[in-house]
Amino acid sequence: MDVKSLISKRFDVDHAFEAYEELENNKSVLGILIDYPNQNLSHKMQSSVTIYDKKSAQNKVKIDNVSVGFLGAGNYGANILAPAFQKAGVNLQSVMSSQGVSAKRLAKKCGFKSALTDDQMIYDDDKINTVVIATRHNAHADQVIRALEKNKHVFVEKPLAICLDDLAKIKFAYENKNNLLMIGFNRRFSPLIQTMKKLLSTEKMPKSFMMTVNAGAIPQTHWAQDIAVGGGRIIGEACHFIDLLRYLAGNP
Repeated sequence: MDVKSLISKRFDVDHAFEAYEELENNKSVLGILIDYPNQNLSHKMQSSVTIYDKKSAQNKVKIDNVSVGFLGAGNYGANILAPAFQKAGVNLQSVMSSQGVSAKRLAKKCGFKSALTDDQMIYDDDKINTVVIATRHNAHADQVIRALEKNKHVFVEKPLAICLDDLAKIKFAYENKNNLLMIGFNRRFSPLIQTMKKLLSTEKMPKSFMMTVNAGAIPQTHWAQDIAVGGGRIIGEACHFIDLLRYLAGNP
């Protein structure tokens, strides 16, 4: 089929806006062809996925050698995280909360050896090699840095930090130590997401995603809504799904 008669004008992609203006303003135009540079057309589409990093490979330890100090004994930490670590069979050494009451309750529930009110005792404990952080969001960055400085591995609930300055400080602390740091972005480990990932891995072209999230309403007075404490709903909650989209796109 010869379509040359349908092409009224051609534009280089750098002048695409002019092409759309021509379509809008010139009613006699049937079709416009936009030319793209062809120097890279022979190259295959590529995306890089980190299989493992050197630090993870070097620091892999047996589960029964993991001794945990737990910071925070709130709802999520007590009902989700601590039972998960207990089920995994790690050594639950100490749990800390600001007032001590919830820490003592969680210690009895999951079998921690001690309940504390001072997080420094966890950083200073040589028997603890892994710190789990499940405190309010604005405390995460400082606690991550202090744990890394004491040569602890760190699992921190999202978000890692609530401002760029704190992220830069964490990056510096992490790169100067040989310890693992993991953020609790759990969505990517869902069995359904794993299936989705496998299906998407067969598609080599660029991917476009649209995600609808119902994270549930929380009162405006809740600490998570306070920008200075919780970071707000984007930093404090939507980060889960931004991470998930990056994972599905092969850009972890």
